[in-house]
Amino acid sequence: MKLRINNLCRNAILALTASVLMGPAIAGAGDSDDWWAADPIEGVWNARVTITNCADGTPLPVSFDALGMFGRGGSFNNTDAQNPVMPTMRSSVFGTWKRLHGRTYQFAFKLFRFDVAGTPIGTQVVRHTLTLAKDGKSYVSAGTSQAFDLTGTPVAGPPSGCSISKATRFE
Repeated sequence: MKLRINNLCRNAILALTASVLMGPAIAGAGDSDDWWAADPIEGVWNARVTITNCADGTPLPVSFDALGMFGRGGSFNNTDAQNPVMPTMRSSVFGTWKRLHGRTYQFAFKLFRFDVAGTPIGTQVVRHTLTLAKDGKSYVSAGTSQAFDLTGTPVAGPPSGCSISKATRFE
């Protein structure tokens, strides 16, 4: 009887140990979202941003260069040459990105705006949808920019508006 109880205890301990060690492998065997694998959009991109007419998408003669970084897990950072339409001092730019489907993504970022004396005047939010090229080395995007005053009320006119961008991977 004592031998039978010892065998039962030993088998229970072996089963528990096996389930603890093998459980994560078995549970993850069918997972299709390999969270540890890099997404093709991740990395740093050289972009050329062109301001457009929101009504018909016609490019305006205003462009500037930007660098965007799509980080693992959906973080986004950006810096650019001063937008000539509305030159203001601005904060660092932080945002997010997500994959919609296939090679289509969305990103959005926010920054704080200041007048030339350094006094806060509001925020600005940019939202774009982009299509990644099949080779993963370039993308095109289009979207909007909305400026807000210090109370969060939308501000009409620049820098609110529309834009397109064309980007290549920085390597």
